[in-house]
Amino acid sequence: MPPDPDSGPNGPNRADAMNADCSASDPPGAAPERSVPDDRHRWRWPARVALLVLVVSILPVPGSGTGDGGSEAFPVLFGLDPFVASHLLGYAILAVCCLRALEAGGTAFLERSRLRVAFLERSRLRVAFSERSRLRVLAAAVFLSAGYGALVELLQVPLPWRSGGAIDAGVNAVGAFLGVAVYLAGRWRNRSR
Repeated sequence: MPPDPDSGPNGPNRADAMNADCSASDPPGAAPERSVPDDRHRWRWPARVALLVLVVSILPVPGSGTGDGGSEAFPVLFGLDPFVASHLLGYAILAVCCLRALEAGGTAFLERSRLRVAFLERSRLRVAFSERSRLRVLAAAVFLSAGYGALVELLQVPLPWRSGGAIDAGVNAVGAFLGVAVYLAGRWRNRSR
């Protein structure tokens, strides 16, 4: 009989190892539960939103012809130019998706960070350290989204039907910041109920 490709010279195969990690109440062959999501899964939504933003950003705009914005083709809503509103909304959504992905993977980082200061007796110092780590995650979400917005604006420069610019990149950054701020305000409001 040929050797099992999943088995080492002295060890069980992968299926036996997976079953050993399962509890007695789990059905045979069940995989153990994972407490931390896989990196591929937690970045799925930010990648989808980033792709959508990129596609929408490089497509020709109806009524623009040469990249002059073409805002006359769309109505002005709430006093905002529709392109400003679309920049704010798109990068706000992207920043929130990045924040959620960072938070999903960031719990392990925060736990390791707390262990570094576990020897300190004052819990206030540990809380302050955790809050600084939380601020880093928030800032990373905003900077990821705003940096992506700046990159997209650079990609628009050579396109004859689009015009990339520093003002648009700034609006993208404001949208990222507002997205994270509104998301946090909503979470704070839900928590205070």
